[in-house]
Amino acid sequence: MTESNARPNWQWDETAKISTDYCDETQAQNYDALHVRPDRTHAEYEEILDSMNPQPDWCLMDIGCGTGTFAMAAARRCEHVYAVDISQAMLEVAAVKARDAGVSNITFLQGGFLTYEHGGGAVDAITSQLVLHHLPDMWKQIALGRMAEMLKPAGVLYLRDVVFQFEHDRHAEVFDKWVDEVAELFGQACMASQAESHIRREFSTFGWIMEGLLKRAGFDVEQADYSRRLAEYFCRKI
Repeated sequence: MTESNARPNWQWDETAKISTDYCDETQAQNYDALHVRPDRTHAEYEEILDSMNPQPDWCLMDIGCGTGTFAMAAARRCEHVYAVDISQAMLEVAAVKARDAGVSNITFLQGGFLTYEHGGGAVDAITSQLVLHHLPDMWKQIALGRMAEMLKPAGVLYLRDVVFQFEHDRHAEVFDKWVDEVAELFGQACMASQAESHIRREFSTFGWIMEGLLKRAGFDVEQADYSRRLAEYFCRKI
């Protein structure tokens, strides 16, 4: 594992705690129990990979890999996976999971959207799930541009995150419904308070903004799907 590069004083601090501190060892150890649902998560990840249609010789990068559940699924279909996360604690959990599962074609690397410097060649695909909302929109644009630079020509970007689609005067209705859905989905009352904290303190944006950011970063947005709880973007580097 490599250390994150030093950041300039003016750069957004990706390690700063906004809500849950995933650099904390206890949070990393408990992450799967709260967020990974064996009955749904693995099926969702296989569906994502089916849609991406990765080839056996692909190198894929998963940014914000967390505890490595998706990276492990991708590693079973790709030649190599670079699993990148700002949290050393999360990477350590992920590395143990991969070792215990006998998955050896993953390189775990510490870094964030704004600090990670890829030492290998350009990759065929980049995936990122439930992470980009940690950045304000200006820094999202810079992060997306950096991802485009790491992709091969016509490389694939899959992005999934909390992105909202509503008229501004409906925000209270939409947010109340979303909090209830999150609590019901995970079956844990604490998830409702986490959802409320997300809305109050984090940087989820509107769909029309996200699509504009992707296009400005040099991506063709082949599909933008807002029909489910999380927005999904299938993009290709132009």
